[in-house]
Amino acid sequence: MSTGHKHPMAPTPTIECHSQKVPNSHASLTIQVSGDHLGILFCYSDGPENEFYIWDWKSGAVKMDLFGDEMDSFVFMSEREVIFGFLGPSENDDLEVSLLVLDFEEESKENHAITEVEHGVSFLFPIIVDRIGLVTLEVRSDPAPKLAPPSQLPFFMAPHNRIFTAFLSIIHESRLQTIMLFAPLATFRSSLDRRIGAGHKRIPWSFWGPKGTRMLMPDRNPSDIWVCYVNASKYVALRKMRRNRTTTILVDVFDFHQPGLSRALSDPHHGTDCVTSTDFFEAGDVFGEQVQTSLPYRLRTLPLDSTYTSDMGVMCGEDHIIIVDVRVPDETFVLKS
Repeated sequence: MSTGHKHPMAPTPTIECHSQKVPNSHASLTIQVSGDHLGILFCYSDGPENEFYIWDWKSGAVKMDLFGDEMDSFVFMSEREVIFGFLGPSENDDLEVSLLVLDFEEESKENHAITEVEHGVSFLFPIIVDRIGLVTLEVRSDPAPKLAPPSQLPFFMAPHNRIFTAFLSIIHESRLQTIMLFAPLATFRSSLDRRIGAGHKRIPWSFWGPKGTRMLMPDRNPSDIWVCYVNASKYVALRKMRRNRTTTILVDVFDFHQPGLSRALSDPHHGTDCVTSTDFFEAGDVFGEQVQTSLPYRLRTLPLDSTYTSDMGVMCGEDHIIIVDVRVPDETFVLKS
């Protein structure tokens, strides 16, 4: 991008990547690069089923070719695995919510349905009550697993200390709400390392969720535009607090780095809140049975000054936070780090 020329490591200057099944159909794209792999999820709003491809961007070879509206989002988990946000029918034809981890190196490279994969493991969510409307399941994790840090950095977060966020948008009590699920890489890896043989495996919520995740329902839904709200083990979110007729905008920084949490618990002057209690969803509210999660984390809250508006997005780097403020009267963006 700095020269406008083809990449010196790619012998073919252009990858013939996609031809629409329905001309001029509207599609939204999710794109991620990890090492030699380029992944794109095409989500259509009118007509054809969603499509997902992985290419080796150096050679142009197709590594994966899937279709199915059950794929709502994706993110690279490792050099050979991706995680899909999956909304689709269960074995009993009920609508099922899960995170599907797929080994794309082992999976067939021929075009086939996401429901027919042979080298996937589904991490099931608790069963959701019938009156809840399911909208989307967005999974995020940044940076990509193969991203190399700048050489001048003396310290950086180890790639295995990453958190995956899954945001389930639902219609609850006649309004759009979001259920946030946080799961570290170690939660998935511990179950995947015990997998034996081929075939699509399904892991019930009780085996992986209560101890290995944290599930919350925030007052404010995450932005659909400024989506870089997670970095390594941190997640940032905005929150409004009203006191004495004055509204203050707060930035909450959640950190799920477990070694850092252990050090903070042993230091009475660490300056952050350590959350080790259990969060509950009562039976019949959203889920059919009581759901509890207890993955511990650190929470730090930063107040913003009163010049900010509530129409903001927030993005997270390894050691900084960027606030994007839309000033409607001036029709300008204000960035603050």
